[in-house]
Amino acid sequence: MKATTTKSVELASYRLQDVVVNWYESWELSRELRQARVDRFLTLRQGNMSVREYSLQFDLLARYAPTIVSKMEDQVHRFMMGLEPYLVNDCTSVSLQPDMDISRIQA
Repeated sequence: MKATTTKSVELASYRLQDVVVNWYESWELSRELRQARVDRFLTLRQGNMSVREYSLQFDLLARYAPTIVSKMEDQVHRFMMGLEPYLVNDCTSVSLQPDMDISRIQA
């Protein structure tokens, strides 16, 4: 094209504008979706779900909140907080065992 260096840079940056805009919009949308999943995790309750369904939802959403459930004790505590009250009573003493992990509570 026989363009000067300055013109070549201007042309390249002009061509990349759409790419940058698309990237930013995708990044912003994924950030909002991640935050929505964290919010859903924080408000997750068993409600009308079976324990198995609740457990699956818990595991699915916990991936988006790694700092909230970074330790096994945090995972067990957060899982139990969402259970129906009659199940919490059954799980409380079991959860206090030092080697308890989330999979054993879920089972």
